[in-house]
Amino acid sequence: MNSFLLPPSAQLALRILDSKNATEPMIEMTSFKPPFSDEKQGTPLACCAPEEEGIPSEIVYEFLDKLRKDPTLNVHNVLIARNGRLICRASFGAQDLRVWKHTFSACKSVVSLAIGMLIDDGLCFPEERVIDLFPKEFGALTKLKLKDLCIEDLLTMRATLQFAEIESMTTTDWIKGFLNSATKGEVGKTFKYNSINTYLLSAIVVKKTGKSLSEFLDERLFAPLGIVNYYWESSPKGIEKGGWGLYLLPCDLIKIGHMVLSGGVYEGKRIISAEYLQTATERHVDILKESQLFDYGYQIWVGKHSDTFLFNGMLGQNLLGFRRNGILVFVNSGNGEFFHTSNYFRYVLETFDRDFEDKLPKNAKGEKRLKDCIRSLSLYNPARKTWYERLFSSLVCRPKHLFENIIGQYEHSKGDKNSVGLMPLILQAVQNEYTKGFASVRFETIDQIPHLVYCEKNTE
Repeated sequence: MNSFLLPPSAQLALRILDSKNATEPMIEMTSFKPPFSDEKQGTPLACCAPEEEGIPSEIVYEFLDKLRKDPTLNVHNVLIARNGRLICRASFGAQDLRVWKHTFSACKSVVSLAIGMLIDDGLCFPEERVIDLFPKEFGALTKLKLKDLCIEDLLTMRATLQFAEIESMTTTDWIKGFLNSATKGEVGKTFKYNSINTYLLSAIVVKKTGKSLSEFLDERLFAPLGIVNYYWESSPKGIEKGGWGLYLLPCDLIKIGHMVLSGGVYEGKRIISAEYLQTATERHVDILKESQLFDYGYQIWVGKHSDTFLFNGMLGQNLLGFRRNGILVFVNSGNGEFFHTSNYFRYVLETFDRDFEDKLPKNAKGEKRLKDCIRSLSLYNPARKTWYERLFSSLVCRPKHLFENIIGQYEHSKGDKNSVGLMPLILQAVQNEYTKGFASVRFETIDQIPHLVYCEKNTE
């Protein structure tokens, strides 16, 4: 069968499975991601001992200890706050809280906030029909089938359309591809988690405001919260992906969560209405198979058995807010999970879904134990005491000894036609870096630290 007669997604699958030829992307895209600068950290959050916010240091210590000892978890960063003040900042291994992280699907909840602001401004409403917003993008057949598709269906993942992330790698017009794809289930009733729902919400922000999603949120959310260091990847049409692609500092997601817990107010300024947040964090879809702990609201997960809301991204990017006590817990991870299925959720709910005092007496012994625990989690701890800890720490601080054998230039063999494979192609889609590979790379040492200083792209 001629492969060009197959659907684009099937053509892409054949390219991936072809072991004799390098996998070529279906569409050409260039990443415009700027270099990260740790000089732009924005407005810092206040920090205090856990007891100052009514939480015993021992409880925080035990929580971190569970995360450290569980072999099924690969935790990167943990931030815990109450009433807008950080009571715990911990990094595991070589992770660094001063570097932005990929939020994956957790940024869907940020898009929900943008839509809420449009609703507050009277620029749109949940029942507004999508066909009235994008009349030219609908085909003749789908105009009738999707005539009642509305913004709320996108917010609650009930559009049922099949065009998803894999198809976005095969065409440049994601709106038209999504709105003209097959449906599975009943529009407005059947839950089908699909990131292109959120992409369409991002496009609605552009449609309603004439600004990009980043420009709109910079004025209405990021700047008022002192968030300055972020980047949101765009589609081939220049519209932010919405459902993924946002890089943000961990502390900045804590700020956003604090604003949500505070009913839409941040440092005395109204950011979004309490009415929208109440609606967005209510159960609109009862999830039966995907999760036993959370249901779905407006692009925000809602506690099934707890008064909580959750911004969730795959591999374990989670911002969990507890309404009963004002606690926020944010974690970056590299877990093998797409939703919220790891042991982490059992630990965090057991630990923090309870009532706490407003303030506790100073606990010098507990605070010291917690600080020692946090220091021990990081590879960059200069105060390691045992000989093997000091040795390992010296290797981390002076990695030249570990990497000196790779210093030099490496040329790509032009006869090598191995397929890129599935995972690299997925990473290309996730990171907006559709490339044909590299012709050569060169490593050098700068101040005894190895750097990738040159990379020539393959243009063949």
